[in-house]
Amino acid sequence: MPMGGDMYLAIQEEDTRGEEIHDDPSFIPIESQGLKPVFVEEEDNEFRGDGVSIREQKTIQRYGESVAGPFAGKFYPEGGGNKAGIALLLKYLFGDAHTTQINSSPTHVHGFKKARDPFDADCGTIGDKGISVHVNRPTVCDTLEDYPNVGCRVAGITLTQEPAGPLRYSVDLFGQKQNDRTTKLAGATYSSVGFFKQQHCKIYDGVTPAGVAPDYTSFAKGAANSVLVRTLNIGMVNGNTDAVVLGSEVDYPTETDIGKIISTISITAQARDATTGFSALDMYDDWRADNRIELYFEWDNLEVIAGTDTYKLMIHCPVVKITDSNIDDVINGMNMISMTGNCLYSDTDKYAIGVFLQNSASSV
Repeated sequence: MPMGGDMYLAIQEEDTRGEEIHDDPSFIPIESQGLKPVFVEEEDNEFRGDGVSIREQKTIQRYGESVAGPFAGKFYPEGGGNKAGIALLLKYLFGDAHTTQINSSPTHVHGFKKARDPFDADCGTIGDKGISVHVNRPTVCDTLEDYPNVGCRVAGITLTQEPAGPLRYSVDLFGQKQNDRTTKLAGATYSSVGFFKQQHCKIYDGVTPAGVAPDYTSFAKGAANSVLVRTLNIGMVNGNTDAVVLGSEVDYPTETDIGKIISTISITAQARDATTGFSALDMYDDWRADNRIELYFEWDNLEVIAGTDTYKLMIHCPVVKITDSNIDDVINGMNMISMTGNCLYSDTDKYAIGVFLQNSASSV
């Protein structure tokens, strides 16, 4: 009987969307995955004078195909083999990636930002490309086979940080089709760099960026307060959808309609009105008063890239509109506050949410 624990996943950017590629894949450890084919099918309901279709189904036609679904796992700063890893997914979420080398060292900061039409074949920041997502799973007698999903693009990424646990991500994909299963991808290898954990997480209610907006390279706490929370969820969706096009002569999607990136922050914190520093009750008051706040999140796994440079994930939300808040009153224990907010565009920083990944990959 095949054992599911042998499954592994690899991704690689295609030269042309839909043309499967696996000569330089990036291997990503995952905890779950649900990427699968999706078919457009319709029952034939036609008057043919035979009466067969009145009470029983006779034919169902297949008209189109695509692939869709999530995969999820711990957030590693870079992939194995090709180092792109999750950074490639972030590029496809936002539409553009800007890479800056730090101090002529192996350290690079990749900043991800919205592009107007990233997939335009002539002038897009990505162009007519996609991601080949290879799901390798065991079949008969634990022989592994590759299920290649081609022409994939990213619809959304969610980051979740719980206390006493890792930073986890979940990515939602859509794509053109799943090719026939074939021999497994050989040479699966994984980065030796550790994933981000709760003790690596810093949260501030303000920050001072370094560099030129929107392509910052670092952030300083300055006079900001440290924010203490119990749970954290950051959701980012781009509203992109695929479309089957008449005249393309294929039954799978060939064009992507570009939507609006919406980013949300959800946290819970102890309901304390601190006399100095961060106060969760102040955020509750900000919600009631319709005030905007600033939030910054950073994970630093303290592993050295070069010199004093370490692997980091930096997320800056310069303008947060709190859309809901609640004080959870309890009889035994401490009251807790929940808060949900939307990240709004900043004319100064030139983004609504800035996501920056520092690692040793020279490009994405």
